[in-house]
Amino acid sequence: MAQKFHVLGALLASVCFAGTTQASEFTGVLSAAPRLAGERLGAPPTAVKAPVLRLAQAENPVTPADETQDAGDETAPEKAADTDRGGAGDGADGAAPAEADKAAADGARSEAPEGEASESEASEGAESAPGEMRAEDAPADADAPMAGDAPMPGDRAPGDSAPDDSAPGERATDDGAPDDGATDGSPSAAEAAAPGEGESADAACLGAEEAFAKAIGENGTKALQAYVKDFPDCSLSDVARTEIDQRQVAADEVARVARDAESRISEMQKKLEEETRKGAAAAAEKQAPFLALACDTLAASPEDPERPADVPGVPFAILDAPRAIEACEAAIAANPDEPRLEFQLGYALDKAGRDDEAMEHYRKAADADYAHAWTLIGTMYDFGEGVPEDDAEAITWYRRAAEAGDALAQRYLGTKYRNGEGVEENWDEAAKWYRLAAEQGDAFALNEMGWLYETGRVVEQDDVKAATYYRQAAEKGNRTAQHNLGLAYLYGRGVAQDPVTGALWLSRAAEAGDTDSQSELAGLYRDGRGVEKDPKLALTWLRRAADAGNAAAQNELGLAYERGEGVEKDMVQAARWYRKAALAGEDSAQNNLGVLYRDGNGLPQDDEKAVSWLQKAADQGNAVALANLGFMYMQGGNGVAADPMRAANLMLEALAQGEDRAERLLIDDNARGQPAAFRRAVQERLQDKGLYNGPIDGILGRGTQAALRRYQELRG
Repeated sequence: MAQKFHVLGALLASVCFAGTTQASEFTGVLSAAPRLAGERLGAPPTAVKAPVLRLAQAENPVTPADETQDAGDETAPEKAADTDRGGAGDGADGAAPAEADKAAADGARSEAPEGEASESEASEGAESAPGEMRAEDAPADADAPMAGDAPMPGDRAPGDSAPDDSAPGERATDDGAPDDGATDGSPSAAEAAAPGEGESADAACLGAEEAFAKAIGENGTKALQAYVKDFPDCSLSDVARTEIDQRQVAADEVARVARDAESRISEMQKKLEEETRKGAAAAAEKQAPFLALACDTLAASPEDPERPADVPGVPFAILDAPRAIEACEAAIAANPDEPRLEFQLGYALDKAGRDDEAMEHYRKAADADYAHAWTLIGTMYDFGEGVPEDDAEAITWYRRAAEAGDALAQRYLGTKYRNGEGVEENWDEAAKWYRLAAEQGDAFALNEMGWLYETGRVVEQDDVKAATYYRQAAEKGNRTAQHNLGLAYLYGRGVAQDPVTGALWLSRAAEAGDTDSQSELAGLYRDGRGVEKDPKLALTWLRRAADAGNAAAQNELGLAYERGEGVEKDMVQAARWYRKAALAGEDSAQNNLGVLYRDGNGLPQDDEKAVSWLQKAADQGNAVALANLGFMYMQGGNGVAADPMRAANLMLEALAQGEDRAERLLIDDNARGQPAAFRRAVQERLQDKGLYNGPIDGILGRGTQAALRRYQELRG
C-alpha cells in the first residue's frame, strides 16, 4: 500500500509542478489511478474518491492536540486546504487527523507501529503523530491494510475469509486490526529478520513514479511503452497502458482526419486546376489575336506577301531577334495552327543565327504551303545556313515559290540566271523573272529592269524607261535606284538634266549609307555642282565613304592629301589612302601608287614596285596607267628596257579611251621628238588593223593621222 501512496504522490507532484500542456491533458487519467491500481492489485473497485495528495509543506510537526481537535473546532491553517478538497474517513467521527482520512480514502498505511490501537482508539488518545504525513515517510514494511485498502501481493485475495493465523509477529483481531500487543512502535523480530513480498515488489518499482512522471510528459507513446516494459507490474503501468491506448486512438484519429483532409484538398486542387485550365484556355483564346499581332509587328518580313495588310514588316537587318522570338513563341502557343507565325518565328531565329531552329520552323510553315517559307528555305541552301550550301537545291525552292507568285523568289531566281549560279547564265530568263517581280513592286527588281534598259541588255536600250524604273524603285527606298536616278538627273539621261534634283537623290542615297553616292556627293560639294560649294562638307562626305571602305572615295581622299585640297598636303597620308584603295582593286589608286613609287614621292623610290602597280592598273584598262607605261617603254629607263612595239600598243589603247596625253602626243604633236622606232611601230599597228596602208617611214603625216582618228572612233 505504501507503493500506491508513493506513486500517486509523485504523480500529483509531477502534474502540479510540470506546468506542461500534457500534464493538464491527463487529469482524467490521474483521477482513475486509484481504481486502476486497485484492480491491478486484485482489489474490487471502490467508489472512494481519488485522494487529494499534498506535498509536505510544513517542516515542523503538528502537535497531538492539533490532530485531535473535534470536528467543530477550527483546523490548523495547513489543514484547511485538505479539508476543502477531501472528505472524512469512513467510520470516523471527524476528530481523526487528515492522514487518517487519506488512509481511509486511498488505502495508504499510517505510521502507527504494528501493535498500535485501532483507528477509533487513535482518535481518542493515541500518541502524537506528525501533523502531515509525507508519502515518502510511510514505512515500506507496514503490511496491515486499512479499511478500503486493496491487499498487496501476498495478502489475501478478494472474497477470501480472514486466515486463522496472522502474519508473522501479528495477532488477528476480530476487526482485522493488528493487535496492540506491541506498543513500543518497534517492528517485531520476525519482521526485521526477513522482508516480505511487498518489500520485494517495492524494490522492483523503485524509481517507477519518477519514470512515469517523465514518460507521461513526453509526446507520443514511445516513452510510455518503455515505462511499461521497464515497470510491468508496478501500479502505474496500467495507467500507462491506458494512456498508450488513448494516445494511439488519438493518433489514429489524427491520421484519419489528416487523410480525409488530404483527400479533400487533393479533390479541391484537382477542381482548382481544372478551373484554372479552363480559365487559362479562355484567357488564351481571348489573348490569341493580340499575341499574333505582337509576333506580326516584331517579326513579319516586309517582303512576305501573306503578312497582314496593315503590318509593314521589319527589315532583316534591323529585326530585334530576342523580342521577336519571345513574342512569336507565345503567339504560336495561343495559335498553334497558324503557319504565318511559324514562318515568322523561323525568320527571327534566322536573324539570331540559330539556323537549325530557323530551318525547323521554316519547314513547318512550308509543309502548310506557306510560299514565302519556300523562299527562305531556298536562301538557307543558297548561303549554307543550317544546311550544306547547294545552289541546285536553292533554285528548286526558289522556283517553287516563284511559280507560286512570291516576288522575292522571283527576284532571287532572276539573279541566279543573271550570274549563272546553279544554272547556265541566261539573261533572257533573268529579265523574265525580274519583270515578274517588278510588276509586284519589288524595288530590287525595278532597279534591275532600269539597268537593263539603260544598258540595252536583252531589251532595247531606252533611257526614258530606265529612268522610269529607277524612279519607282527610288521612291520605295532602294538606295541603289536613288543613286542611279541622281546620276540620270545629273547628266540628263532619260530626264531633263537637273543637277539640283540629281544632288537631292544622291543625298538621299548617301544618307541611307550608299558609299558611291557619298563619294559622288563629295565631288558635287567640292565643285559646287547642284549644291553650294563647300570644301569642308566635301571632305566630310569623302571621309565618311572612305572610312566605310569605298575604294573610290579612298583614292579621292588620297588625291586630296596629295593636292592639299581641304586638308594640309601630306604625301604620307596620300600614300596610305592610295594603298588602301589599291589593295581593294581600285585601278586609279593602283596607278597613283605606282607613280609615287616611280618618283619616290612620299615613298622610297622603287622602279619594280612602280611598274608592278602601273601594270595592275593598265590590265584593268586604266587609261592614265596605259599612257604612263607607254612613256616608260618608249624611252626605256625606270627599271624597264625600251620596247617600241609595246609602247605603241599601250599608247594606242590609251588614245582609244580618250587619254589626253596620248591624244596630244599622237595626233596633235605627231609624236615629234619621240624615237623613230616608236613612230614606225605605231604605223605598223595601224596597218595590222587595216586602217593604214601607207609607207612605214616613221612620219606621222596626214594618212597616219586619218588612221589614228579612225581607230579612236572605232574604239571609242
